[in-house]
Amino acid sequence: WDVEQGDLYGLEKFWAYLFYNKTKLPRDLRIDSDLQQRLDQFKSVDDFKKANRERRNSLAIASEDGARALHNQKALADAGQVIPSQ
Repeated sequence: WDVEQGDLYGLEKFWAYLFYNKTKLPRDLRIDSDLQQRLDQFKSVDDFKKANRERRNSLAIASEDGARALHNQKALADAGQVIPSQ
């Protein structure tokens, strides 16, 4: 699932479809239990906005940390120090 990788776009669209079409949905509509659990985490479109904002912030922090680590490795190499392999 895309949502397992943090992509909420499809989940948000499906949530909105269910939310705004409650009276038009088939009575026998069955939703996968895993999908339903994920949908239940969101009560409004604002919940998706908040989750997406948090995801972007965490990705930005991880990117900055990676850039900082790479810079530190290059600085050590320039100083002639041994860089431990990972």
